[in-house]
Amino acid sequence: MTTHWDAFQLLSYFGAVPVDERVVLDGNLLSAAGVTAGLDGALRVAELLCGTQKAQEIQLDIQYAPDPPFDSGSVATAPPEVVRAARAAYKPLTDARLVTARRIGAKLGIEDDRPGAG
Repeated sequence: MTTHWDAFQLLSYFGAVPVDERVVLDGNLLSAAGVTAGLDGALRVAELLCGTQKAQEIQLDIQYAPDPPFDSGSVATAPPEVVRAARAAYKPLTDARLVTARRIGAKLGIEDDRPGAG
């Protein structure tokens, strides 16, 4: 599975195997990493359900032709100062998500094997 970069490390608490991809199809489950990846995933679902041409018609209908002005769309490509600022802004949410993920993981019987956890 995949998800937004700030929650990616929490997937294992839910029994998911994290995969660093924009869109991941695992059996009958599709996950996407972020907003535009969600559009990619929706188009993939349309293709699976209705065929490639219909998915392409939908893409044309919504005029989805990404052309970002910057190469800051991932932690791997964004400048370090942008990543630091984003992580700082997300910190309260990240901390709250971790508490929730640990609680759910414990209910599912998934142990937190990260260093310093527990």
